[in-house]
Amino acid sequence: KPTCASIMGLQAARQFALDLLRDAGEAIAPLGPRAERLAQMLQRANAYLFNDAPCA
Repeated sequence: KPTCASIMGLQAARQFALDLLRDAGEAIAPLGPRAERLAQMLQRANAYLFNDAPCA
């Protein structure tokens, strides 16, 4: 089964995932406190995938 890492390479797949997390964070930012649960999910996904890599 093809994965992003096998198709794009590990570094490109990591950057792609970081970009998606950043874009998601930017998309929910205007929602303010109403999106707190979504923001927490993004933070947890970021921590799970990248340990200390920031998710903007």
